Amino acid sequence: MQEEIRLAFIPHKDSLFTMAKIQQIFLRLGGPDVIPCYPLWAFCREDEFDSLKSAGACEIMKPDHDGGEYFFPVRIRCGSGTTDLRIVFARGPAEFSGGLSVFPADDLKDFPLRLKSFRTGEVRLKNNGWQLFRDTWVTCAAAKKLPATE
Repeated sequence: MQEEIRLAFIPHKDSLFTMAKIQQIFLRLGGPDVIPCYPLWAFCREDEFDSLKSAGACEIMKPDHDGGEYFFPVRIRCGSGTTDLRIVFARGPAEFSGGLSVFPADDLKDFPLRLKSFRTGEVRLKNNGWQLFRDTWVTCAAAKKLPATE
């Protein structure tokens, strides 16, 4: 496989842990036909990538699917509008037995995840590995306006 450079949205580690927990539940219930996808990052086009740097608010929504692709929708509000991305966490049959309805409501109680910050960066993909470089932390404008807690 040739090396490929892509642009990425990387959630904060707390959000990554929550998504990884949901991914593991989904894989266990989905059986051998469902294949995990890593990393739990969203890959985007250059115009989307540029808009991420002026994020006003960022939310990761409950899992969804489109055919055989299972993902966390990401909605980023910025000065120029809204950017929608997908963090693909699994691929498999278009509808395996149960689909996304297998999740008890309690497992999804934390969604939507409201991020205060996230990273953006360039990713070098080769074979089954990836390397993040030129990464930058982005703090959402909504998080900057939050009152200090005591």
